[in-house]
Amino acid sequence: MKVSVKVSVSATQISKTKFSMQIIKFAYPHFGGCDYAVDGITPREVRVLNELAKGLANKEIARVLNITENTAKDHLKSILGKLRVGDRTEAVTAAIQRGIIHL
Repeated sequence: MKVSVKVSVSATQISKTKFSMQIIKFAYPHFGGCDYAVDGITPREVRVLNELAKGLANKEIARVLNITENTAKDHLKSILGKLRVGDRTEAVTAAIQRGIIHL
């Protein structure tokens, strides 16, 4: 699929990340079903959030996603920072409220 988009904005009007995600959402409207650009959450982090919402521990998330436990922990740290929350429960709550994940 080839997409051509003519855009005229200054760099100060919109961040590169938000702009890139808008292009992806335009080209692929079913891309994950949420607005990743809101908090910079990656598709992989959304998968981690979905597993967190199920109440899984880091070790279980790692097994389900076929990653190491340390990688799962790294994703969680990144998620906490991006969502500006202090723990797993707050991360899931914020993700639901912002429409990043759905129960």
